[in-house]
Amino acid sequence: MRGKKSGLESRLREKCPHLLDIDGDSCHHAHNAAKLFCKPFGLHLESLFTDIHNDFKWSPDLRAALMEICEVLNIKYTMPQNYISFRWLSVYVVAQDFSRMISALTLFYFSFLSRSEKTNFLPVVINIYKLHNVTETGKEFIHKMHSRLAEKNMTQAGKVGLLKSCLKTA
Repeated sequence: MRGKKSGLESRLREKCPHLLDIDGDSCHHAHNAAKLFCKPFGLHLESLFTDIHNDFKWSPDLRAALMEICEVLNIKYTMPQNYISFRWLSVYVVAQDFSRMISALTLFYFSFLSRSEKTNFLPVVINIYKLHNVTETGKEFIHKMHSRLAEKNMTQAGKVGLLKSCLKTA
């Protein structure tokens, strides 16, 4: 990031020398600007990423369910990442991964919603099916998975974590 030949500042100076006249550590200045810009958002995204990561971190069966949903949607599965709080670009990488997997995560968390919430979010599920050209067999598979996940016996802490993630993604 800070190398003399291939660091961020060196590359910017090479491509756009007229734009970069920062006194001191340019990465530190960019970090401070990003931090100030994001302050009004109150770490909402960061806490969402942490909650989603924690939902899957200790549960191989939930990871397997998400992996199967990704397979039906033809999305590359990766374990939901957690960001590193002192690495400001880490949130960006996690956000990109989250954006790629948002359809699969939406279908996964749909399983844990109440009946009324499922009614409200059914159009979202239908749009995901259309967007990813899910076959009838795939829809049936996901429907069965929703039933299986909804009946899953979980600890109280696990239920609270999933509920937090559901509410934040909704």
